[in-house]
Amino acid sequence: MHQKTRYNIRLAEKHNVKIIHSTNVDDIDIFYNLAITTAARDNFSYHPREYYKKMLEILGPSKMLELYIAYTSTPLHHKPFSVAAILVLFYKDTAIYLHGASDHSYRQLMAPYLLQWQAIKDAKNRGCKLYDLQLTTYDSSHPWAGVTRFKTGFAPNQAVIHYPDCYDLVYKPAFYLIYNLVNYFRKL
Repeated sequence: MHQKTRYNIRLAEKHNVKIIHSTNVDDIDIFYNLAITTAARDNFSYHPREYYKKMLEILGPSKMLELYIAYTSTPLHHKPFSVAAILVLFYKDTAIYLHGASDHSYRQLMAPYLLQWQAIKDAKNRGCKLYDLQLTTYDSSHPWAGVTRFKTGFAPNQAVIHYPDCYDLVYKPAFYLIYNLVNYFRKL
């Protein structure tokens, strides 16, 4: 790990950030509320709430998908409250970080670092050999360059595996055109 990543993990612990993991479908609302905050801040979109709920509903009972939630409390808020959350998929010997969200107003707590560290330790305890952070870009001018810096801090000297891009194979062009038009207008 990069020394700054280790420092941020210790800082989160010092700030009394606590991590729980859940497969309870009702807890997806915690993740989704943080996701809405993250999307507004960073100008990107998430799937609808039902998408995440269905993922946890289907994959949660078998412990293939776990929701990690970072909590803390402050002198002003005596009751613990959530500041960040991630969804991690476990499949065979690999754990995959799928989605994350955080409340930017509590960024000084470094909760996302502790969340990832806990998920990595849990993956190792499950016998996973790989923890896939799904890097986004190496272009330092890209809006997601900060996300990539965050992720590479956990394994700065590891080889990066590049998977092929996804493409649609179109068998019925007319239906595909309608599908794309419906999605286009749904986003407006």
